[in-house]
Amino acid sequence: MPKVLMIGPSLDAMGGISTVENNIMKWSNRNEGSIEFISTTAEGGKFKKLSIALVAYMKYLSRLNACDLVHVHMASRGSYRRKKIFMRAAFFRNKPVLLHLHGSEFGVWFDEECSEAERRDISHSFDCCSKVVVLSEEWKEFLLKRHICSLDRIVVVHNAVDVPEVNAIDYSCNTVLFMGRLDARKSPDLLLRAAKRVLKTHPDARFVFGGDGDVPAYEQLADELGIGDRCSFIGWAKGEKKTKPFATVACSAFLRRMRACL
Repeated sequence: MPKVLMIGPSLDAMGGISTVENNIMKWSNRNEGSIEFISTTAEGGKFKKLSIALVAYMKYLSRLNACDLVHVHMASRGSYRRKKIFMRAAFFRNKPVLLHLHGSEFGVWFDEECSEAERRDISHSFDCCSKVVVLSEEWKEFLLKRHICSLDRIVVVHNAVDVPEVNAIDYSCNTVLFMGRLDARKSPDLLLRAAKRVLKTHPDARFVFGGDGDVPAYEQLADELGIGDRCSFIGWAKGEKKTKPFATVACSAFLRRMRACL
């Protein structure tokens, strides 16, 4: 089996990228895969992040010759600027690079914040990759319309979900789950406003919000809407704290602004 060197945020980081990374590592462990993961960043201040990045780069260089493929998890802004350094080292050594693009703000960053020189640099980096994985057809169209990379390099791979062998969901319960960062992009405010309307006809319904972000602001909004007693905010959830709510709710709500920018 090919030896893969995978780089990205810490496996313990909060957010969707680390969830994807953990799913890949779980698959590798179950199937005797050969994937070595190197964390390039973690939560903390600038000094901590810089230290982690430097150590990661040195470790990466020491492993690069022995690997068959480099798998890069990347978002936008600082994530691109960090990963570009790793990618260029792989290009120099003729190692194939699989670029896994995350981050719904990539479009805003590319269109509104990058200079022409930066856009050319991004396009060059993408076109040097063997394949570029995007999460949806919309992102595929975005890359093509901006001429960021060619069609033959783009592969659409939706985020995977672990499906249990036995469906243990109790559909008779009255709880709705929101799981994700509590910010304007993920739109928990929309669910809270919808919840107020739902509770008029289903007063026994409950709404559970799991995730980091500006939790106090959304708790305050729930109180202002008069539904605070029907909403629970459980914070960032992982492991059993994350899987248990999914098994005890009637449905999950997924809302997001800026899913794609066409």
